[in-house]
Amino acid sequence: MPTSQSHGAGDVTLDLSGLAITETRRFEFDSGLGDVSLTLPATGNVVVDWKIGLGEYTGPDGHREGFGLDGSYQRITDPTAPTLTLVVRTGAGHLRVTS
Repeated sequence: MPTSQSHGAGDVTLDLSGLAITETRRFEFDSGLGDVSLTLPATGNVVVDWKIGLGEYTGPDGHREGFGLDGSYQRITDPTAPTLTLVVRTGAGHLRVTS
């Protein structure tokens, strides 16, 4: 898995459901315009830090919409285990996070 990726425009699906978290890692994803669907690994510690210029966030912890949105979702099942941190930024669009 690379440490960062950018996408100019269009809808993107990031399916990490089959990923095993064996070490602490950070991945950054930037999208200019479009919807981003992110499926988290089925197990393990995950942190999602997100920022949206204009649009919506829908995740396990709720729904928000508007301008200049940012937040963080954390699923820490074992504080001593490795953690995958995902940083997702989009200029305009809908970010959907599912676990």
